[in-house]
Amino acid sequence: MEKTVKPRLRADFIKYVTTTFICVAALSLIAILGCVAVREWLVPSSDEVYLNWTDDIETPYEKDVKPNMGYMRLTLAEPSDINPFYTDDPNENRVLRLGGALLYSDIYLIEESIHLGNIGMDVCVTRVYNSPESLTPKRKFVYYASSAAMVAVPIILALAGVLMCGFLFYEEKLKKPIDELSSATAKIAAQDLDFSVGYRADDELGELCGSFEQMRRALRENNERMWQMLTERRQLQASVAHDLRNPIAIIKGHAEYLRLNIEKGRLSDEKILSVSDNIGDAAARLEHYTESIRTLNHLEDLDVECTEAEFSELFDNICDDFTAMSKQSGIVISFDENIGKRMLKLDRRALYRILENLIGNALRFAEKEIKVIFSYGGGRLNVTVSDDGCGFSDKVLRARDRYFVTDKSDSSHSGLGLTVCRILLRKHGGGLAIENRGGAFIEFFLEA
Repeated sequence: MEKTVKPRLRADFIKYVTTTFICVAALSLIAILGCVAVREWLVPSSDEVYLNWTDDIETPYEKDVKPNMGYMRLTLAEPSDINPFYTDDPNENRVLRLGGALLYSDIYLIEESIHLGNIGMDVCVTRVYNSPESLTPKRKFVYYASSAAMVAVPIILALAGVLMCGFLFYEEKLKKPIDELSSATAKIAAQDLDFSVGYRADDELGELCGSFEQMRRALRENNERMWQMLTERRQLQASVAHDLRNPIAIIKGHAEYLRLNIEKGRLSDEKILSVSDNIGDAAARLEHYTESIRTLNHLEDLDVECTEAEFSELFDNICDDFTAMSKQSGIVISFDENIGKRMLKLDRRALYRILENLIGNALRFAEKEIKVIFSYGGGRLNVTVSDDGCGFSDKVLRARDRYFVTDKSDSSHSGLGLTVCRILLRKHGGGLAIENRGGAFIEFFLEA
């Protein structure tokens, strides 16, 4: 199951933007309040108002009299004993108040006109404003500059916040992984895989760098396998050249012997037949070597196909097949395991071919018994094959990596079995080791 990485990079970006917005808003508010305070300090708000009234009452005695008009300048929140509005009935006198100034009771009038029918008047209260035009040039400049700053400062802070947010997000979240990936790409292009992508983070870029590191490791492993394959190819060529030299020399020697002696009539028919048999044996060995080379080339091109299998079922099949195989030679094979019903992922065909080669060799050299033991640990299937025979010769132990290792005691075999096992195990992520422990002892492992 693939690991799903939450979109942490987007969440971090939203966090940066939100923090920047809050900072810009707070600084803008402070700047605006500061500018308002400066303007208020330069041009304080006036506490005075004009009170204007017009008497529009008409009486039989005052038809030709112009309306009575008047005004007075009052200070808010300051008491006054002047009351210009009255009626004949003292109980209907109303005191007009604005703050503590004289105005109509319970009516707050600013820049509005109202008709007081009970006393027949129109009343209007007008605030007295201070003007910056009365300031000195320097103070006037400061006043208008603070007015402009109330608009300009929030805009400048917003632009600076956007730039700062982008810069910090790039430096904190983007710069390091981008530098790591750029450096890694340049090294891979230069065929240098001896490095690692060290950026680790629980976000999208961290996952990208982790995937890039997996790709680098895969490329390095592939290169190492390719190099090992080329090395084995060179070893194959050297082994072929070495092992083909003897039968070719034998054929050439016998051919020269026949050419020299047949012309002189020195060879009997029996001798000629003997020499022909030797040439035929050498030719058979050459044919066997070429067939072995084709086998190795086929193995190099073979792909390992791993499938899941229950080991207990696989173990029972192995026991049945190889026990039947051993009955023909009279050798007893004992099998043991401590794995049980664990599910293993491996190539059954490759495992069978490895066991066929190793157990087949053991059957040729064992005296009475062969032991095969299976175990599992660290993600590996471990197998040992041992017999009570004479063991490996010094020549085989010394030439572990050669392809064709023949023993004078058994010239009918090319010694290719161990090489086949090594190639199959290498493709399966495993390896093989041989030694003598009273008899031949072979231990191999493969990833499962």
